[in-house]
Amino acid sequence: MPPPAMTTTGDAVAPRGRLRPQHVHIGAVRVNLMEPDAGSEAAFDQWDGDDHFYAGGMSVPAGRRWVSPREHQALRIAEGIGTFQPPEAGRFLHLDFFSPGHVDDVGAALGDTIAGLAGEGRMYVDDIPRRHVFSRIQPYAGAVYDAPDDGPLDVHALDFPFGGVVLEVLRTRPGHDREQLTSWLLDEFVPAHLASARATEDDAQDGWEERFAPHPLELDAAGIGRLGFASPFVPLVPGTNRHVDRI
Repeated sequence: MPPPAMTTTGDAVAPRGRLRPQHVHIGAVRVNLMEPDAGSEAAFDQWDGDDHFYAGGMSVPAGRRWVSPREHQALRIAEGIGTFQPPEAGRFLHLDFFSPGHVDDVGAALGDTIAGLAGEGRMYVDDIPRRHVFSRIQPYAGAVYDAPDDGPLDVHALDFPFGGVVLEVLRTRPGHDREQLTSWLLDEFVPAHLASARATEDDAQDGWEERFAPHPLELDAAGIGRLGFASPFVPLVPGTNRHVDRI
C-alpha cells in the first residue's frame, strides 16, 4: 500500500490533501470500559449521557460514548483469566482525547471534578452501581491513513459519524516493550489491515470473522505482543437510550 500523500508547508506537513499543515494533535487517549450492574443499564446510560459525560469530562477536547449490544458481545475475544472476565463485561465504552502537553493538567482537573461531583451527590454510586472493567490513559502513538487524499484526520475520529469502533487491548510479550510493539503496529500490522478494517459508515461486527477474528494468531506469530481483549461497539445516540434494550 502506498504511503499517505503529504505536502510540505514550511517545517510542517499537510496531511491527506489538506492545504495547510496540521497543528492540532492528540497527546493521549483515555479508555473507560464500564459495566453497570444488571438492571441498572438504562439508568446508567441516562445519567452518564445527560450529566456525567459532560460534567466529568469537559476538560478534554473530544469524547464519544459507545455500547456493545448482545450480538456484538458474542464476537468478543478475551483472555481466559484476569481483567476481561466475564467476557461480556464492559458493555459501555468511553473514549476521550487529551491535548499534547496537557495530559497531567487534565488528569488533575478530572480528579478534582469527580471529587466535586461526589460532594454534590452526583456520582450515584449506590443508586447506579457499576464498575470500571478497564480504565487507562495511554500515550497516543499515531495514525495510519488508508485514503491519502481524503477523509477525516485522527483528531476527527470521535466527531466523524463512524458506524462502529473496535477496541483492542494489546499487551507486550516478555523481552519486548511498548515502543517495539507500537512501531510494529504502525509500520506493519495496521497498514496491512487497512483495506479490511476500514470503518466508515459500517457496523464493526460486519465481516468480523474475516476482518478481526484472525488478529490474535497474527500477534502470536509476530511474537511481540498478545491480544488481551477485542470487541466491536456501536455509537450511542446522545439524549436517547437507543441500543440499551439490546445489551
